[in-house]
Amino acid sequence: MKTIFSQFGSVFSTIRKNPFKIMGTVISLSTLFFMVFLLLMLVSFTLQSVEKAENKITLTFFLKENLPDYKVALLKAQLLKMERKEQISRFTYRTKEETLEQFSKNQPDRFQFLQDNLGKNVPISPSFTVHPKSASIETLIQFFIYGDFKESIDTEKLSQSTGEILQNKKISEFLQFLKLGIIGVIAFILLGSSIIIARFIGTMFYQRKNEIFIMRLVGATSSFIRTPFIIESIIITFISIFVGWGIFFILRQISITEMLTIFSSYNEKIIMAQSMNEMWNNFLQFLPIIVGIIIIFTIISSFITLEKLLRKKDIL
Repeated sequence: MKTIFSQFGSVFSTIRKNPFKIMGTVISLSTLFFMVFLLLMLVSFTLQSVEKAENKITLTFFLKENLPDYKVALLKAQLLKMERKEQISRFTYRTKEETLEQFSKNQPDRFQFLQDNLGKNVPISPSFTVHPKSASIETLIQFFIYGDFKESIDTEKLSQSTGEILQNKKISEFLQFLKLGIIGVIAFILLGSSIIIARFIGTMFYQRKNEIFIMRLVGATSSFIRTPFIIESIIITFISIFVGWGIFFILRQISITEMLTIFSSYNEKIIMAQSMNEMWNNFLQFLPIIVGIIIIFTIISSFITLEKLLRKKDIL
């Protein structure tokens, strides 16, 4: 325990002796981490937007008028079976009133036109909305148009909407490709920042190679030499992450405030703020993983750099 505290004391003593050099390293790494946080937030928001767009790609079919309750129950049972088999991710049943309300929200202009011409007798019926999973859109369309439940479903409306559904499928395929690209960008950002961190650590340690060589000459063990240097690199990395996060968080708050001034309507501001807050919370969930990866890579880089220096001393 005393040895550990003495090593911590040695680290802080070294930091006090070289404050400007350490400060320069912290400023450089803080700038790097600020850029990493900014890029990862933008990538995270894009990925979440893609996932939301994917969730909107659904198959909606309407039931025939005055369909008996037992047939609706059979259809629900079949969809639950498909959900258990992971052919679909989920489904939603809406009554006539709920379908009408959803229609008025999603297509207000068309709903108003029908209401103006037909009054309250807008031709609408109960509906199911299905979110595909392993089963393709084409398979689901064929199943509901030509399968056992074709007598319960308004197949004419479903056939008319097939073109739009298949177009949505193409969008889904593009979004899947985009998602892979975004994941690649995340990996590239983490790899690039890790390489830069390794270079900073390597430069910092090589500038003090004489100190390492002298410690080795007076009989210090490898572990005794490694520990304070690794602790120092972790402390500097933590401080840099904290400073970089502080700058990033302050600029984020300022940019959100400025962005919300674009919207004149109070409701629009509320909706935008809620959406951004939801995406921000999702971003924060995987942030500890990113910080953990940076710290682990810092330790590995420090260890490898020190090993190179210690082996070089052995050769000398």
